[in-house]
Amino acid sequence: MSSITLWRMSAPHHAKTIAEMLSGEGAVMYGGRWNSPGNRVVYLSETLSLAAFEILVHAASTAILQPYQFLKVEVPEDLIMALDDNVLPPDWKEPFNYALQAIGDDWIASDQSLGLSLPSAVIPGERNVILRPTHPDFKHVRVGTIEPFSFDDRIFAEN
Repeated sequence: MSSITLWRMSAPHHAKTIAEMLSGEGAVMYGGRWNSPGNRVVYLSETLSLAAFEILVHAASTAILQPYQFLKVEVPEDLIMALDDNVLPPDWKEPFNYALQAIGDDWIASDQSLGLSLPSAVIPGERNVILRPTHPDFKHVRVGTIEPFSFDDRIFAEN
C-alpha cells in the first residue's frame, strides 16, 4: 500500500509534543478555512514549503521569524479522499468563506475517510490535507520526530 507524505508546522508554544501537534485542538476551538469551530481536524500540506507558505500568509512582520517546528507524517493514500475542485465557489480563495467550512463540515459528518485533500489558496496546483485525529484509521498514520524550522531572515528584509 502506498502512502503520501504530509507536513505539519507549528510554533513550539502551540504544541510541544507530537500528540499536541496532531490533536486538532486549534481547529476545534477556532475553526479554519475548511472546518467550523467544534470540528476537530489537523491541517497538513503535501510539501514542507507549502506548510511554510501557509504560515507566511498570516505574517504581518518579522514576528513570524520566531522559531517553528515541523513534523513529517505518512498516511496510506487510500485513506485520503480528494475534494472535487469543481464544487468550489468562485470566491473560494477569499480569507474567510462559510461555504468552505460547510464543505469540510459535511465531509467530517459523512465519516467517509480519514483525510480530505484540498486545493491550496496560497500556491496554485498544490494541496493541503485535513486529517481527523478521532477517526479509527488514524492508527495507520506514521509519524516522524519534531524537527526545528527557522524562516530565513531575508524574507522580511528591507532592501
